Amino acid sequence: MGTIQELLILNESGIALFHHRFSGDKNRLDIQLIASYFDLICRYVKNEMNASLKSFTLENQMVFFFSHESGLHLVFICNNDRIDIDLLNLLADITIENFIVLFKNKLKNFNGEISIFKSFSEIVEDIIKAKMWRLKKHRLLQH
Repeated sequence: MGTIQELLILNESGIALFHHRFSGDKNRLDIQLIASYFDLICRYVKNEMNASLKSFTLENQMVFFFSHESGLHLVFICNNDRIDIDLLNLLADITIENFIVLFKNKLKNFNGEISIFKSFSEIVEDIIKAKMWRLKKHRLLQH
């Protein structure tokens, strides 16, 4: 099963409110620059092609997009090894819902300071690990 390498949560303006890297160099890229590219790609596909971008694949990675009714967007960057799209949708929805509940007031009064969302890293780790563990356990029981 594929693994999630990074997660971004973007607001409706394309600002990366939250970024979490699950492994590797934690400061590898300018995440705001990457977030703006993702936002631009999604806006182009929506406005010029009348479609919504769900994912795109690279040689060894897949970038998955999830739009929430709140206006927030979640991006998973995954290795491209048999990744389960249904699982990514579930994880994205659970992650965004938890983010909204935890930071409801801060999102409402957002002033550009993204460090206030940093504490979400522990929760993200717990969400992803718990769901992945349950999925693996479920698949083992089926065999």
